[in-house]
Amino acid sequence: MQEKDESKAEVIQTLYHQTLDSLQKLLNALFIEDPTPAGLKSILEPLGPWMNSGKVHERARAVNSNVSVLNYTLVTLPFFVSSGFPTLGLLLGRLLLRIGDPDEEIGREALDGITILYTILDLQKRTKNKEEINKKELYETNKRFLGPYNPASPCQNILRVIAEFGDFLGPQQVRDLLLAALEGLKDISETQGKDSIEMMQLASEVMLSSVLEWYRHRALEVIPEIMQGIYMQLSHIQEPRAREVALLPISFLASSFMTEVVVALLMCPLPLDSCVGRVRRIYPQLLLALLIQVHYHIGLNLPSRVAPRKDSKDDIQPPLFVPVRWMVKVVKTLLLKMGCSYESAFLEEQGGWELMGQAESHYRAVSLLARAMVHYSCQELCRILYLLIPLLERGDERHKITATAFFVEVGPGAL
Repeated sequence: MQEKDESKAEVIQTLYHQTLDSLQKLLNALFIEDPTPAGLKSILEPLGPWMNSGKVHERARAVNSNVSVLNYTLVTLPFFVSSGFPTLGLLLGRLLLRIGDPDEEIGREALDGITILYTILDLQKRTKNKEEINKKELYETNKRFLGPYNPASPCQNILRVIAEFGDFLGPQQVRDLLLAALEGLKDISETQGKDSIEMMQLASEVMLSSVLEWYRHRALEVIPEIMQGIYMQLSHIQEPRAREVALLPISFLASSFMTEVVVALLMCPLPLDSCVGRVRRIYPQLLLALLIQVHYHIGLNLPSRVAPRKDSKDDIQPPLFVPVRWMVKVVKTLLLKMGCSYESAFLEEQGGWELMGQAESHYRAVSLLARAMVHYSCQELCRILYLLIPLLERGDERHKITATAFFVEVGPGAL
């Protein structure tokens, strides 16, 4: 009886491995049918959820499938992988997370997959320069270059990979890397164990901070997409520490691109409690920066992109897009989302919003806003006053006009 059970188990195990092997051959066959970046994306993208599964064997199979397809791609290499390759950032990000996997074998294979990916990109660059390269030798060279897997400190591998992939990362890839790091936080649950949770949070945090440290300025043009991605994923991240990690990009990016970040956040639909909490920490800086931006935008008139029809009989000029009106709306939206509805209503009653967008009356609108903040005891007045001083001392003419108008009203009330 025992022999029959053992024989049956062996048959099941053999069938299991044969099934996995057949599935891998199927993936390779699908790639042969469409050997393009889009084709590779259609194969690898569905594996994403399994890469972050709470079950070790599912993560292991997903990583193995990714690595096998990449290896097959390296062998055949039928297309040119440019920096605009649609899955580069996402695939790299998912494999980077798995380097920090609690299971060492998964981490080791993930790093090998990244080495293959790097070799594909490196080979294409060298081929473009008409260099004759041995694929196997190049792979071995890159394997030594990216370093051996360090099970005691896999985050060192993550840091090294992010630093060395810089030549292949454009704005879209940086965006995808950041959003891939958030994927590692979504499915964290207590059933995975405390150590596993902490390891994945650490891997995500290292990824986010390292990508932003190295490539922050490449993210400028995709800030709205990054903010929207964070907003969408926050609802799937419940663990408090994981949510803190997920919000890191907001602070990082705001330190360099304050106006762009706040504008992107204000475009997100309510409720936005967590993100608004981050905005509140830098609210005084944001408010002053936006008020000054309003002043800079006064007088700018851009023609509409919609041209009049050729068969139109009426000599109607296309409408003008007036940037300053949009900037004034952003200031108003910021006040409302920060809970300053009384201040906003005060400006509305006094015609302050209209005054703010006019060169001759901009300073009056700023004074009205400052007066309203004093009247309604805004808690940020002291911080705003502190920020006004360098603007008054070292700012240009527009800085000084805005800062002076605010200082005259805020100074006595805040001291």
